[in-house]
Amino acid sequence: PVVGVQFGGKPLGAVRLGEGIKVANRRAEMWAIMREWLKGGSIPDDQVLADDLVGIEYGFNAHDEILLEKKEHMKARGLASPDDGDGLALTFAVPVLPSFQENDEDDWRDDGRDARTGY
Repeated sequence: PVVGVQFGGKPLGAVRLGEGIKVANRRAEMWAIMREWLKGGSIPDDQVLADDLVGIEYGFNAHDEILLEKKEHMKARGLASPDDGDGLALTFAVPVLPSFQENDEDDWRDDGRDARTGY
């Protein structure tokens, strides 16, 4: 199914982001989840994606929630819109439950996904 994602919408809050981490919107939430996943995940050796992932800055709003830099501000700093980074972040828009597979003995085994994040 196709799921619409409003970057400026409220965070789902379906994934625990870590002690004291609060996010202002869905975009910040997806990037925070992606950041945790990247600690053990793997991405292609792609310079455009790498630039997107390290080029964006963040700050905090009045509620002490993480807020990512606006694309207009990145453009003013001479950086391109982080389209590839946002594309990767979108893969974390909806939590996915760990799947289970049957082995030869009809046992169930975990597929290795992180039980905390579902990724």
